Amino acid sequence: MKFFCDKNVLNGKISIVQKAISNRTTMPSLQGILIKAKDEKITMIGSDLDLTIETEFSSNIEEEGTILVESRLFGDIIRKLPNETVKIENKDNLIQITCKRATFNLVCLNKDDYPTLTTISSADSFKICECILKDIIRNTIFSVSQEETRPVLTGILFDINEEHLNSIALDGYRLAFSSENIKSNFSIKEIIPGKTLTELNKLLTDCEEVVEMSFDRNHVLFKTKDIKVMSRLLEGDFVEYNNIIPKEFEIIFSINKNEIQECIERASLVTRDGDSNTSLVIFNIKNNSLEIKSESKLGNFSEELDIKNIKGSSLRTAFNAKYLLDVFKVMDSEDITMNFNTAVTPCIIKKLDDESNIYLILPVKISA
Repeated sequence: MKFFCDKNVLNGKISIVQKAISNRTTMPSLQGILIKAKDEKITMIGSDLDLTIETEFSSNIEEEGTILVESRLFGDIIRKLPNETVKIENKDNLIQITCKRATFNLVCLNKDDYPTLTTISSADSFKICECILKDIIRNTIFSVSQEETRPVLTGILFDINEEHLNSIALDGYRLAFSSENIKSNFSIKEIIPGKTLTELNKLLTDCEEVVEMSFDRNHVLFKTKDIKVMSRLLEGDFVEYNNIIPKEFEIIFSINKNEIQECIERASLVTRDGDSNTSLVIFNIKNNSLEIKSESKLGNFSEELDIKNIKGSSLRTAFNAKYLLDVFKVMDSEDITMNFNTAVTPCIIKKLDDESNIYLILPVKISA
């Protein structure tokens, strides 16, 4: 193998495939990047078997071939090279990297030890804009469970039918629901690992380029113009989310999203003491106002906010401030609605007159 390419292009492609490579693998070959030079294109692959990322780019290839190079050292070397043309050449069991007057010789990993990766041949597929898929992930990923005791909750459910893509994440304390209009010729419900979607989100842009999503029985493939991200699917039965989200409410009001977000951020300042209730904020809903309070051994906080279009009577309840802030940070609406039934039942937060994104948060029990 022998090829030439721009250092910055090479560095960018390495950083893409490194997102799928784990340092904790027991297979030394999976700590490497598989590089293939063929038909004037360089293909790079990184994988931990659960997640595989492949990318390609055009290059001046003088000799075709395949090599396996240790990911971390190779990436560090390329990143430190001058911003010039890099030559990569395979000589016996060595990879020679040359840029201007700098030359590195690295020992190759055995490419024959690299596992055969799963491919998706025949599958159900549909297309979606990058920016829309990026929004779907951003609007739900924060509610994915970090606990491995219930593996299905460490992923996001993609509930797809001919007209809609519904994505749902929950961790036992909160739920995030997002719905987008799509055109699909099939219906499917699959759980995609949160790790996969987190890494995919870093690769997606806010442009309107098309992403093709394909499913087979055990895997999902995301394909853009020059990147492929393939992941195993999580097995198990997801929660029936439609049964969790309340449809009717005793108390409803609308409020300016920025005002309540900034108020809760202020309320959180006096609860940074490491106690179990460090992020607790208390809501007192009465008349046409919402009083938000917090208290710790460091001090206390109280602020009153105006609310609009209120329906129902007074209510006193409490929430984990972080869960509220996670929701407010992804909402792009100026006015939002907050919906309640009792002090111990879930709060539903959504945009004003918009059901495309719904957030559920369980309250924290407090003494009278």
